[in-house]
Amino acid sequence: MGRERQDGHVIALKKGSGIDFALQILRGPMPRSPGINQSCYQPQRGKPMKYMALLAVALLLCGTTAYAQRDVGSEPVKVEMINAQGEKIGSATLTPDPKGVRVSIQVSKLPPGTHGFHIHAVGICDPPDFKTADGHFNPFKKEHGLQNPGGPHGGDLPNLVVGPDGTATTEAVAPGLRFTDGPESIFPPGDTALVIHADADDERTDPDGKAGDRIACGVISKPKTKTSPG
Repeated sequence: MGRERQDGHVIALKKGSGIDFALQILRGPMPRSPGINQSCYQPQRGKPMKYMALLAVALLLCGTTAYAQRDVGSEPVKVEMINAQGEKIGSATLTPDPKGVRVSIQVSKLPPGTHGFHIHAVGICDPPDFKTADGHFNPFKKEHGLQNPGGPHGGDLPNLVVGPDGTATTEAVAPGLRFTDGPESIFPPGDTALVIHADADDERTDPDGKAGDRIACGVISKPKTKTSPG
């Protein structure tokens, strides 16, 4: 959790960890170090233990607020998936995840086997070829492939495995992406798209892993901002 200095104080190894801060205040004075919000820490000597416990809880919140605020109020995003004939074949739900954006998908009426599965840069799904979705979403300007030393794209996801009955259900995380504004946002100016390919992604070859044609697509639209009444 931390390492001890010669003066007996413990320094948190993970900056911004509310748990480390809470333990620190109960052990002794807080050392100043980069990344610590000093305004969250105001020592009060001689206060009863109940006060100190409440202050420790406050520090726990202070230590985690900066990270949590990045996706505060983010609603899950529902994505309707269609095939090359324009038929709805399932849906996906996107939610914030500590590691990025979590994609949960359930689809049917697909060819059995392994299929490339990616987030594409443009939220336009015009059948039958879905080329309107453009290339992979790549805000970090990397090469394609989860197994590529120069990758991955922000939109790279593990292959989707479809069963003999033509259905698939899976979850995966697009690492580094966020729901909020900024270069890592899954909502750049305009929408993005989820795309399923005809073949397996080899997870190494730039720019698309030799995943073949696009056989299903769904638009990822930014949720509308909720406004308070009055």
